[in-house]
Amino acid sequence: MAVGGATAAHALYTDCTEDQVKSSIARLTPEHVATFLTPMTVAAWRERPTTYLVTERDLAPSPTAQRSMSAQATWTVEIDSGHSPMYSHPDELARLLNAAIDRANAASP
Repeated sequence: MAVGGATAAHALYTDCTEDQVKSSIARLTPEHVATFLTPMTVAAWRERPTTYLVTERDLAPSPTAQRSMSAQATWTVEIDSGHSPMYSHPDELARLLNAAIDRANAASP
């Protein structure tokens, strides 16, 4: 499964700079369809504390869908970002990831 450049720019990189969009699209590779069709046999959230990061301005998947998917996570946090906060909000994303690590470490025996 592959996403074309215009679709990727719209769905994945909505709040990124033009240079970030061009660079990211150039590195996209097809995703094997088995990724979406293979039944999951192990899920970390069943045994480990987990955090789900909802990207509030995402178009793929929508924040509503993400909030539904986050139901199994131990914690849910949100960021005012599109699909790619590692480009558009790297400092805030790093802060949220570090907080997630701290929470997981504190919750683990």
